Amino acid sequence: FAVSCKDSPIQLVNAFTGATVASFTAFNNVEVLTAAFSVCYLSRDKLLGGYCKHVRVFDASRPGRDCTVIPVGDLQHQNNNSIVSTVARHPTSNGLFWCWLL
Repeated sequence: FAVSCKDSPIQLVNAFTGATVASFTAFNNVEVLTAAFSVCYLSRDKLLGGYCKHVRVFDASRPGRDCTVIPVGDLQHQNNNSIVSTVARHPTSNGLFWCWLL
């Protein structure tokens, strides 16, 4: 399963042993590690992480920091501090997901 907590990257954890299997890191514009507020599997090989103002899509088969960044929220206002608190995949459509913003 996937977990995220304060000041830590997203980690895939073995449910039986508790060992960390893989880590997915995200850094902000000044190269400081940022933690995901929410985590969800989009598909068997895609992992979503909800951050402030964007969602990152990681390739679950390639741990590390490589990802696709998708901006969310009101993109017309520069003071947008939207936190992606929940990410959920669509039950029938591949590649489609919902975000709940705070």
